[in-house]
Amino acid sequence: SSGIAAEMNYIPNEFARNLSMQTTNTIGIIVRDITNPFYAKICRAIENTASEHAYTTLILNTDGIREKELNAIRVMSGQMVSGLSSISAAKIQIS
Repeated sequence: SSGIAAEMNYIPNEFARNLSMQTTNTIGIIVRDITNPFYAKICRAIENTASEHAYTTLILNTDGIREKELNAIRVMSGQMVSGLSSISAAKIQIS
């Protein structure tokens, strides 16, 4: 019961829970340059909204480099993000 869990300082394994439910409650954000105030404001707004709905965010910078953007998409897919936002000026094609 929850009393025993609290008494034992049990911390649920989110990775195991996510794997069994095939969801992560994580929103992935692929951004060209987080240090750019324009992108930073967008990321912050997404993060605030996600947090209000019990989601976390995972932000990856790409520096506008196509290969880094494609890799970021692969990483996000591997992390089983629940949603993905790409804020980038580079053109990429997903096949």
